Amino acid sequence: MDLKKAKELVMKAGEEITRSGLIARTWGNISCRADEESFVITASGRNYMTLTEDEVILLGMKNMTHRGPVKPSSEKKLHREIYKLKPEANFIIHTHQDNASAISAMGFGSVSFDKEYDRIGKGIICAPYALPGTNRLSRNTARAAKESSGNAVIMSHHGAVCWGSTYEEAFAAAYGLEEAAGEYLARMGVPLMDPLSKYVSYKKLYLKAYLDDYAQIAGPKMEILLDGRGRLILSKTEDREAAEMIVQKNCKAYFAAFLSPKGKPISTIDSKFLRQKYLRQYSKLSKKDIGTGRHKK
Repeated sequence: MDLKKAKELVMKAGEEITRSGLIARTWGNISCRADEESFVITASGRNYMTLTEDEVILLGMKNMTHRGPVKPSSEKKLHREIYKLKPEANFIIHTHQDNASAISAMGFGSVSFDKEYDRIGKGIICAPYALPGTNRLSRNTARAAKESSGNAVIMSHHGAVCWGSTYEEAFAAAYGLEEAAGEYLARMGVPLMDPLSKYVSYKKLYLKAYLDDYAQIAGPKMEILLDGRGRLILSKTEDREAAEMIVQKNCKAYFAAFLSPKGKPISTIDSKFLRQKYLRQYSKLSKKDIGTGRHKK
């Protein structure tokens, strides 16, 4: 594929993945195969609604080299492993979509569905947990992808990775997975709409981290308080909407984990590590971030 066209597709996908709610803020990443020897991938920590060509980085498939000061996504190795494993794959999106992420906290190695879903089939493989950006995460996800008969796998406590021979196929897999996961969770009794309010109605105060993006903004747990309109009370933040999306999603993951015999939160050690790494490398909110102030415990 022409390099310019590959970058244009990734920029287009950045807008769709944000508008569709498949991610919040800058979590997730997108790539497109340029040729047999290289692929382009989103830069680390960039706003997907305003991506430029300079923020879509060309990487060599063999040694992952790139030019320029802009760093590629920390999940670049994960994308490379999928391209090596799936020669028919030309486009990959790593999402943090709500329903698939909730299933990721249930501790299952796989989940079966009641019917066939587009690009998914009748089940989904769930890769074992590993910290974001690590070689272990790439290996675990690649092994799950190898077992998958569809175009997606779930990553424990993390999200999903979806691929296709085209842009359209990759997104079809993401949407198919979200539909399948939502119907599965509904049958399990997980509240799909406003799980935060239901969590608070149980008189629970502290919400532990069941997903790694929540751990990044909150650490191991966060005090949950609602105002008179049922909105989450936050310390000042430049991105309240994204923060509320992530808290709602983590609440859904809590209920999914609670209903599973294998469900559990991320360990305190890993949650603290994710929080500190986020503050050092990714946070643009500094001391105003959601995880700071009187609501961080």
